[in-house]
Amino acid sequence: MFLRRLVKLETIQNKIFDNFLKNTQKRNFRKFSTSYHYDLPRQDIKQICAISQDIVNDINKIHLCTDFPDFKTRMINLMEYPSKVGNLEPIHTLLMAYKVLEKTENLTDEKLELVHWLGCLTEMIQGALFMQRDAIDNTTTRSNTKTWHTDTTYCFQTPNDAVLLEHSIFILLKTHFSKHRNYIKILDLFHQTFYDSLQGHNLELVNKTVENFDMNLLKNIAKYKIASNSCSLPVISAWYLTDDQKLGEFMEVENILIDMGLFKKVEADYLDSFDKSPINLNTRLGLCSWLAIKSLEKCSGNQKRVLLEHYGKPDHVSINRINNLYRDLNMPAEFEDFKNENYEYVNKKIEKIKDELMKKCLSKVANSFFRLKPVNFI
Repeated sequence: MFLRRLVKLETIQNKIFDNFLKNTQKRNFRKFSTSYHYDLPRQDIKQICAISQDIVNDINKIHLCTDFPDFKTRMINLMEYPSKVGNLEPIHTLLMAYKVLEKTENLTDEKLELVHWLGCLTEMIQGALFMQRDAIDNTTTRSNTKTWHTDTTYCFQTPNDAVLLEHSIFILLKTHFSKHRNYIKILDLFHQTFYDSLQGHNLELVNKTVENFDMNLLKNIAKYKIASNSCSLPVISAWYLTDDQKLGEFMEVENILIDMGLFKKVEADYLDSFDKSPINLNTRLGLCSWLAIKSLEKCSGNQKRVLLEHYGKPDHVSINRINNLYRDLNMPAEFEDFKNENYEYVNKKIEKIKDELMKKCLSKVANSFFRLKPVNFI
């Protein structure tokens, strides 16, 4: 009887894992034609699946979940939301960085479990930030999933839910990392990431005068809104988890990660208008974008009038006029030039890093972000 129960339990667990794997792969084949599919090894996904269930179990221990079933259901949905709208990039980057930075003999199951836990929490950070941004920008879908504020069950409570999700992350961080020797550093990094990301989004929202768009503004938006949570957070988190904390080039590493964040911002701006199914968020909301900045640099008098008249207007006529302007100015070629130049610039800075493990780590992260080579997790 006991053996049959064990077999049944294992069968149920395998079904849960296979369903998670199927959904993960499905949501990562995103509609962006050039988006990277972050293929994680099966064992890593299995570990993430187990941790996702542990997160729900931890939240279920809150007395409000025990006493109020409706609150419990809401909290479970809230904890699962980041995995639905994310793309596994933070987990992918953190795992890749850790497996390069840590000594081979220290890659124990216990330490790898902590790495997976921290990776899941970094993805939850992105989920919380996405929830807030999407509500402000009125984005209706993300990763082919309805955004939180568009659900009639949650729409009016989105600000409260976003803060609740954010604080749940810190509760989970305390539960699983409070005894780690670098807990305070990790805690400070998480707080700084939230603060920087919100600053970056705010900087973007309050600067909508097209004539004032320039690369200095774009670099600052990229530094705070993008690089802080997509580049710096996973790599520095991985470094804090390693046994070797001797790195005398912290600022140099941070600056390289900020440069990578600039590319990710430029790429996102490009895909916003040139994807197979463009969202045109920047054009509709009048946000500072690399495409608008390059257009200001290249356009003639008549073309500039088109840009100033139609940029920031949500109607289809204006969006089409702006997209046609981008095509006339040959922005796809401009983007390829920027990508190649930025990749070369980043690699030159990486070559100057003296720590060989960190140099190798940054090189692999750059190749992943610029999508020039397949990622090797070994």
